[in-house]
Amino acid sequence: MTKKSQKTTYRKEDRHYLDKKQGILIQRIIVTNLQGKIEYYSLAYIDPTISTQDNGRILGYDDSHNYHRKHWFGTVEIVEFI
Repeated sequence: MTKKSQKTTYRKEDRHYLDKKQGILIQRIIVTNLQGKIEYYSLAYIDPTISTQDNGRILGYDDSHNYHRKHWFGTVEIVEFI
């Protein structure tokens, strides 16, 4: 995998609350570089009323460590996307 650059030009973060009072939400973060290529992404369903492990993340995918990861009820595993 290639190392991510430190220079990003655009960060798009969306939070869609299913229950704002209880902190239940779907969150998407996409960061792109100067050429528009995705440098980092994260997609998560967060519900602290179901589980407090992994900051309430029930299901999530990201590549914050230069590889794709799946979060599932507090466990994290490396996944490969084709």
